[in-house]
Amino acid sequence: MKIEIRKFGTYLVSRPEGRDAALIIRNQYLASRSDDSIEIDFIDVKVMTPSWLDEIYQELLKTYRKDQITFLNTTNSSVQASLETILEIETEP
Repeated sequence: MKIEIRKFGTYLVSRPEGRDAALIIRNQYLASRSDDSIEIDFIDVKVMTPSWLDEIYQELLKTYRKDQITFLNTTNSSVQASLETILEIETEP
């Protein structure tokens, strides 16, 4: 399954907006989980903060293991920094 993050906008900055996106993902995508993996596509995302991404990532982890989640189109520096931040926080003791 693939989720295009641009459906939620191209400027994704606040935790409350991320929480809203996480609820949509849970209800529209994860409720009828049929795939063994999920792809998160960041194409056309201009700005994203770690707090926005953290909300959806934590929701995904309720259904998928880390090795089942793939991130696509992550060349944007804002997307890269947000991914690095949430993945780094996740691995801290």
